[in-house]
Amino acid sequence: MNHDLHLNIGSRYSILSSIFFIPYVIFQLPSNLFLRRLGGTHWLASLVIAWGSVQLAMGFVPSWGYLALCRVLLGAFEAGFFPAMVYIISTWYRRHEVQKRLAVFYLIGIFIGAFSAVFAAALSLLHGTYGIAGWAWIFIIEGAITIAFGFVAWVFLPGFPDQNAFLTEEETSIVLQRVEKDRGDAVPDALTFEKVVKHLLDWKIWAIGIPPYTPLSFSANYFVKRAGLMYMCAAVPAYAISLFVTIILASMGWSPLQSMLLSAPPYVFTVCQFFFP
Repeated sequence: MNHDLHLNIGSRYSILSSIFFIPYVIFQLPSNLFLRRLGGTHWLASLVIAWGSVQLAMGFVPSWGYLALCRVLLGAFEAGFFPAMVYIISTWYRRHEVQKRLAVFYLIGIFIGAFSAVFAAALSLLHGTYGIAGWAWIFIIEGAITIAFGFVAWVFLPGFPDQNAFLTEEETSIVLQRVEKDRGDAVPDALTFEKVVKHLLDWKIWAIGIPPYTPLSFSANYFVKRAGLMYMCAAVPAYAISLFVTIILASMGWSPLQSMLLSAPPYVFTVCQFFFP
């Protein structure tokens, strides 16, 4: 891929890695606003199909510029997925029940990270088939699988409790009553400009999302600073590993195939640590 798209010139690879996060940050909040208006099932399934289509298209890009464009689109479409899933899961369960469900959700993502590395290594062996490079086959096949899962989600993803189609009215009422009794927000209230401004001006939200001990976090209390520190310590190495581990391994002399295979063990270890903390 580096040879075909000339990614080894200057900082092209770093640009491709970082440009994804600009739309990823910008579109997270708007995506969740659409989530409630359009429904969890339809909106999430549409996002999955859209980013799968972009991923498939990445297998046919002729230059790194087109790949950069695809990375921007990928960031825009993926932006709403994780926040939406966390939001939807939280609407089904009481507060003390949510943590375990979210842990399983993130664990599945980590497990897929381990599997995808091995799967990508296997797909790279298709190099030359129909005149298509191995790296292109990875994007094409994984993109097609993502699109297929998007259509499956359209049928089976439950969405919000008050919009589900698989529970009876009595069962749905029980779910809503449990959540309402626990925290009083089972039924969403109307979205207004004043409410948006109120939450955007909540310093606790910003303090958790920015590094601690910076000017923006001076007003945060001890707990919020520690929460921001824990999030930063988890996010920075996680993204660094996912984006650059294959390059680091390749610079140590491993082949592209070996680098992809060797990128799987950190994810496997993380899954094991979940069961044996």
